[in-house]
Amino acid sequence: MTSTAVRPTELLRWGPWTFQPDNLTLRYTRRERNVHYDYEVDLEECRSAGAVVGWIAHLAGKRWCSDADLGLFVRALDDLLDLYRTRATIGAKDLRAIAEWGAKETRAHRRWDAEMAGRDVFGHVEWQRLDEILAEEGVRA
Repeated sequence: MTSTAVRPTELLRWGPWTFQPDNLTLRYTRRERNVHYDYEVDLEECRSAGAVVGWIAHLAGKRWCSDADLGLFVRALDDLLDLYRTRATIGAKDLRAIAEWGAKETRAHRRWDAEMAGRDVFGHVEWQRLDEILAEEGVRA
């Protein structure tokens, strides 16, 4: 079976966290003086609300994970897995599809944000452009 996943031209990042679509992980990378921090969270282990809270608590106990880094981890999970909508247990087949869809939607919104930078007023044309970008990324038909 071939994958229909769209390969992004750029990696999705949330501060030190990077989405790795090939193995469904969030990788934390930070260099500080002589120390290199590298850590991965397997999204396959984030299939339930309890598992997500467990990862948040686990990372909160790491000295290298600042409060800001932890907040960015939660933001990344929400962008990729839509935590509110998928707070029930996520099946194995659904996880990849949800993460891929979340990545596409995040890329689309980031593109739109970049195009709209500096604008104070948003009318029909600007919102129509968001719909176009969402369609280009495969989020909407």
